[in-house]
Amino acid sequence: KNLMPVTINGDGSITGLSVGGLPNGTVDADTLASNAVTSAKLASGAITRSSLPAGSVLQTVQVTTTAQTENAYTSQQTFLTASITPTDSNNKILVNVNCGGCGSRNTSTFWRMRIKKDGSLLRGVASYIGGYGDDSGNEDYPSCSFLDSPGTTNAITYTLHGDRVSGSANCYFNHNDSSGTNSQAQSSMTLMEIAV
Repeated sequence: KNLMPVTINGDGSITGLSVGGLPNGTVDADTLASNAVTSAKLASGAITRSSLPAGSVLQTVQVTTTAQTENAYTSQQTFLTASITPTDSNNKILVNVNCGGCGSRNTSTFWRMRIKKDGSLLRGVASYIGGYGDDSGNEDYPSCSFLDSPGTTNAITYTLHGDRVSGSANCYFNHNDSSGTNSQAQSSMTLMEIAV
């Protein structure tokens, strides 16, 4: 077997050096030129969630529905349910809720949408909606967000609840607008784990 000698050339280049020929630890981070390592050169799994900077979105869970329901809602009803398991108890969970065509066909009827975490109301989240609706198809389109501190790495379940608070008419969740402007309503709950 012919071996090629290792030669340091006058221009500073080296010939004859095989792949892996340098001893482990010879090249450190300071030896590498700035921006020398591209994303294509990173090994799979080299960047872990724990190494991402604060503010990074670590995971996302979303549930949606296009089903319309109509009821008096004199007691609390559950419309959407989503669960997420935080990777770190110090991280935050951003809860976003968008309701497609939530409202009433009676201008004096109001109801409210509220978010619960494992069965308990999230403080600061109480959105009174409805009351701007009639048979012409005018409806409310409420949305709300809440940045929660889970304080656990166990699975957490968030639910969207609604109930009527005044008036006597039925209320609509995810109302498919009879005028056609919102003929296919969609409501959603999105959970995002945010690194801190």
